[in-house]
Amino acid sequence: MLHRKLNASCMQNSLSARVRAALGIGEDELVLGHVGRFNGQKNHRFLLEVFRALLESEPRARLLLVGDGYLENDVRTLAAPLGERVLFTGAVPDPQNYLSAMDVMALPSLFEGFPTVLLEWQCAGLPALVSARVTREAALTPLVRYLPLEAGAPAWARALLELPRPERPEASAQAMQALAARAGIRTDGGTAETARQVAQYIGSAARYSLDTPVQPRDEDFVLHFLTQSRQGYCVHFASAAAVMLRALDIPARYVSGYVAVVQGGRADVPDSAAHAWVEYYLDGFGWLPLEATPGFARETSVLPEALLSGEGVPENGESNAAAGGHGEVLLPLLDALL
Repeated sequence: MLHRKLNASCMQNSLSARVRAALGIGEDELVLGHVGRFNGQKNHRFLLEVFRALLESEPRARLLLVGDGYLENDVRTLAAPLGERVLFTGAVPDPQNYLSAMDVMALPSLFEGFPTVLLEWQCAGLPALVSARVTREAALTPLVRYLPLEAGAPAWARALLELPRPERPEASAQAMQALAARAGIRTDGGTAETARQVAQYIGSAARYSLDTPVQPRDEDFVLHFLTQSRQGYCVHFASAAAVMLRALDIPARYVSGYVAVVQGGRADVPDSAAHAWVEYYLDGFGWLPLEATPGFARETSVLPEALLSGEGVPENGESNAAAGGHGEVLLPLLDALL
């Protein structure tokens, strides 16, 4: 039985439709993709064998190869008998855009260092079958499956068609859970302690910079920030913290507003004080602000130390911030709460 489903959300994406139309690919055609240089390491010869085996079950499938290299002409010659079933883009300035036209990915490399391309595929929500010779450090989600090259082309073809196809939100949550586990974040110490660990991890996972590269189209905003660009400003850090908290089953919301310094009962709120942070919900205490952006002096939690140490919520429900613990206050834009 053929286990495959087309990525409906991808098909509805305007970029996907444009790329497929430009390449002459129908919406109901399965596209096996690969992005990389044409060299011996990438093992394109084996990939073509896999695709020939895949065509036996999926005769209208396409193989989309993005990139160039010294072996490109050799691979084109080998692929010639397959005609229009195999597509070559050559060197393109925007290879990420082609990901939106793909359904499944293959990485049958003979060896790799750290394959950042595998991170890009996961950020785009694409399932991938990867050579067992490739490091497993880059597998952040169940989207990635490993298979020895020695299993042979027919086994690879079957495995490609059986890859799970979770929707983007599910894939994103799985990736964040994996990142949290790798960071050693524990969830058995209470909500407040878990939130503190999340803020600490997010704040150390990337550097603060206003000069942040534009996120490639059709890639997960948070995963791209944490695994590839590794730089951003408050919007990035707050978004990442909110998504990770939700992935760990802690109610959280992204908030934008201002950081105001109160002096003598008066607050000065210039445009430069604009900021974004995250709030999480704690039973019996309500929504509490959490700071994940590095370089900010405020506490990462407004909870009293007694709560963080597991002694419980004070009976009066008063936090150290409410008791005047510092002179900075967060002024949220209520219509910006997500």
